[in-house]
Amino acid sequence: MILDCLIDKSGNYSKDPVMILNFPLKCDWRKRLSDEEILKEFSQNEELKGIVITGKEDPIDNIDSLRSFIFSLRKFFKPGERPHLSIFTKYFAYELERKSWHGAQYELMYYGNAILNCGRLSIKKNKSQFDIIKYNGPQHS
Repeated sequence: MILDCLIDKSGNYSKDPVMILNFPLKCDWRKRLSDEEILKEFSQNEELKGIVITGKEDPIDNIDSLRSFIFSLRKFFKPGERPHLSIFTKYFAYELERKSWHGAQYELMYYGNAILNCGRLSIKKNKSQFDIIKYNGPQHS
């Protein structure tokens, strides 16, 4: 993944300061960071309250990398101390089944402090349609 913004205070994604990550397009020249490098950057900045994953390349199209990152995040932080995680995808909730979604879904359920924002602009109706799925259950290590 690419670290798009170390500290975002714009309020576009959250009222609290968040780190913004994205999956790059194949032609993107920016440096890709490992999960460990991203977590190290996050943990060194006490001002950050959450992580947002978004981008031109949809996170769901990189499902294995997304699942791996959520697993690393879950193992790095203890239950009850995990930062808020928001993932933005263009897919609707019913479309996730076709994307081998279950593994990443279970990681989100074990993580326990996450929101999946699903949806996109409907061209026919000229309006946005979004589903928000919250994973706020008990946190597992």
